[in-house]
Amino acid sequence: GSNAAAVLHRGNDLYAVIAGAATPAGSLPGSMVHVFRWVPGSFRDVTLTGGVDLIRGVPEWVPGRFLEVLTPVAASHAAGAALFSAPSATGDVAMFLAVANSQRFGSYRGDVQLLRWTDFECPLPSISECFILVASLPSVGAQSVTPFWLRAEGGSSAPARSFLAVANQLDGNQAEKLSSHYSVDSAIYEVDYWSGAVTLVQSIPTSGAARFEAVLRCSGTAEEKCEQFLAVANARDAEGLSAHSRIYKWVPGCSSEADGRFEVVLEMPTQGAEKLAFISDSLGEYLMVVQSAGLAAGVLIHTFDALVPIPQPIVDYAAYLGPCNALSLDARGSLRSGGRDFLGIVWELLSSPSGVRA
Repeated sequence: GSNAAAVLHRGNDLYAVIAGAATPAGSLPGSMVHVFRWVPGSFRDVTLTGGVDLIRGVPEWVPGRFLEVLTPVAASHAAGAALFSAPSATGDVAMFLAVANSQRFGSYRGDVQLLRWTDFECPLPSISECFILVASLPSVGAQSVTPFWLRAEGGSSAPARSFLAVANQLDGNQAEKLSSHYSVDSAIYEVDYWSGAVTLVQSIPTSGAARFEAVLRCSGTAEEKCEQFLAVANARDAEGLSAHSRIYKWVPGCSSEADGRFEVVLEMPTQGAEKLAFISDSLGEYLMVVQSAGLAAGVLIHTFDALVPIPQPIVDYAAYLGPCNALSLDARGSLRSGGRDFLGIVWELLSSPSGVRA
C-alpha cells in the first residue's frame, strides 16, 4: 500500500506521485516512490482483448489513466511526498519531487530528499530522463513536506521566496517508542531548488506533527494586501491523541522581509489531527480539520475569519488635560492578540481641532 499520493498539472501534462509503494516484491514498505504521467483516453487497436472488430475495423475506446511510469526514486520508509514546479532565476521551470523519509536503519533520524526531473543530465546508464538529487535535509520521523511561496510585500517586483515546511513527528528509534518522543520541532526552510542552497528559517515546536498547510489570503482591492498563513496539524502529544494544532501568520521583520518569522495567531484543541486545510467558496473561506482516532474519523469545518483573532484596541488615557499637560496614550491592554505581543503600535491622527498637529 501507499502512504501518500499527490498530483501535479504541468503544462499539458498531468502527473501523480505515490510514496510508500513496496515494489519490487520483497522490498521494504516505503522503499520506492513512483511518479506516473497521465495518458489520455483514445481509440486504439486492442487486438489481444478482441477490442477490434476485424470485420468492421472499429477500434476500441481505451479510457485515460496514469499509465506512463517515470524513473522511480529509491527511498527509506517514505511517509510523504510532494510534486511541484519551481522557477529558476533565469525563468526556467522544472518539476521537483520532495520525499519525506521517516526512518533510516531503524532510527527516526531520517532525511528529506529534494530531486529535480531532468531530460539531459541523467547519470543513470541508458536512461535519458530521471530525477537527480538536488539537496538532502535532516528530519526527525518526517511525515510530510509542504512547498509554498511567499510574495514580496507592497507590490515589490522582487521574486517570491520559496519555502519548504517539514512536519517532524517522532524522535528515537523503531525499537523504543516513547510518548515523550512526539514532542519534536518541525522546520521551515528557504530553498533554492535549482542550486540546492538551503537555509533554516525557523524551528516550530510541534507535537506529533502530521502535516503543514499554507495559504495566501489577499484583500482583492486596488492596493492588494496579502497575508501568508501556515497551519500545522498536531496528531498527538505525550498524553495521547489530544493535542493542540496551530495556525501561524507570517510577520515581516522591522528592518527587512528576510527578518520575518511565523507567529502563532490561533491554537485549537484537536484529536488525532491529520490535516488542517484551507478551503473557499463564493460565501467565504473556511478551515477544515481532519481527525482520526482508531477506526473513527471525522471532519470539522470552521469559518476562517472567526478563527483568526482581530485585535481589539483598548486605549488608556487621562480623562482631563490641562493646557500644559502632555497627552499620553497606552494601548498595551488591548485584547485578542492571538498570543502575540502588541509591539510597535502605530498611531495615526484622524481628526483634531484646528491648529493641532500630530
